[in-house]
Amino acid sequence: MMKNKTNKTIAKRMRATKTGKLMRMAQSTQHLVSRKSQRQMKNAGKAVRVKKGMAKKYLKLI
Repeated sequence: MMKNKTNKTIAKRMRATKTGKLMRMAQSTQHLVSRKSQRQMKNAGKAVRVKKGMAKKYLKLI
């Protein structure tokens, strides 16, 4: 059986924690930032957990 290649786009955008959760950066941090409130930008700077169903699919690609 052959190993799957790493999907580089997924690997760059997400990372797995030690416990196996998949984390990604929150949206709304790049485009039209001057319009967004400080609270919105502060919350957007944090990592967000990927939902279980999608995480299972993405972990195979990493």
